Amino acid sequence: MKKLSMLIAVVTASVGFMMMPTTARADSANAATITNDVGCSFFGGFTFDSHSVVTSNGNGVLKCKGNAAPPASGHAERASGFLCGTFAGVTTDSMQITSASGEVMLTCIVH
Repeated sequence: MKKLSMLIAVVTASVGFMMMPTTARADSANAATITNDVGCSFFGGFTFDSHSVVTSNGNGVLKCKGNAAPPASGHAERASGFLCGTFAGVTTDSMQITSASGEVMLTCIVH
């Protein structure tokens, strides 16, 4: 059930970037589009502290930092392999780490 909840939370808001992002785009064959500060949902929370890069060949990465309730175990928790939406597409090359104090780092990579 926890994996299903994480899957729904991450896919719902990762794909649904809701605010006007800060975007930089270079105009060349080897360019990348960089987008910062878009809405990003993760298991246990939501943040605008995000950074997305999409290269001209379609590869991309989304990184989000935020805070959630600390894990009940009192230890850091890691989840990976769940669906994650990015500006480069949907991927399962994903990982969320929640520290013992509740700091969250979400990373999604599209190859």
